[in-house]
Amino acid sequence: MLRLIKRFVVLTIVAILLLATSTAYNSLAQQDQSPSDNIYTQAQASRGEKTYDQYCTACHGTDLLGTDFGPGLDGNALMARWNKRTLMEFYELIRNTMPVNSPGGLSQKQYVNLVAFLLQEAGFPSGQVELSQNLDQLAQIKFSVTKP
Repeated sequence: MLRLIKRFVVLTIVAILLLATSTAYNSLAQQDQSPSDNIYTQAQASRGEKTYDQYCTACHGTDLLGTDFGPGLDGNALMARWNKRTLMEFYELIRNTMPVNSPGGLSQKQYVNLVAFLLQEAGFPSGQVELSQNLDQLAQIKFSVTKP
């Protein structure tokens, strides 16, 4: 009987520790991030640049300053339009409307890589972890006027 009680106590403690760890992790995961938090990799931005060159330059220009057919996508233009909005909103707009001749025609990975490239061009620093394709995670990342 004593052995059973000890086992119950140990299992209860383990369950409490697991719950506490899970709660702490979820709390950290729910905190808002910004593009300044090194949320994409250089390699990912490079892949995004290739996508931009292939599908976006005709409307947004090679310099990202825009043309008669599309708005600028440089850092100032992004911050003016997207300040305090989420990366998920940005991603969704691009995915649902671009390329203009085939909205939604790229893969999810291509769209996320494209977002990484645009963040790089806006002056946000790269990091060691690729920008996620998970929309819930993108919803936790907000553009902020206090970019680098």
